[in-house]
Amino acid sequence: MAEFKYKLCDICISPRTSVEVCCVPCLTARNIAISTDESEMLYLLLPLIVPLHSVAIIQRNRVRRVRNIIGSDFEDLAIGLCCPWCSMVQCHNEFMLTIKR
Repeated sequence: MAEFKYKLCDICISPRTSVEVCCVPCLTARNIAISTDESEMLYLLLPLIVPLHSVAIIQRNRVRRVRNIIGSDFEDLAIGLCCPWCSMVQCHNEFMLTIKR
């Protein structure tokens, strides 16, 4: 099992993503869904229907499972509730920036 390669508050690594998460979180949710082989349309619309916290919790949990990252469901819940934007940036960085390396 591995750990997240990017910290929770690594928002400066990808400033564009940070702005995108704050302004149009549905796009980031869609990009994360594509990376985890989930329905991109569902996650494009989900942030418009349910609170962003829910989307962040679900996607962080999915990223952890797909990438075999150490952590717990409770940790995903706590982070998603405290700062869903940070959680989504971390998940986005985990896939998009790791691929570019």
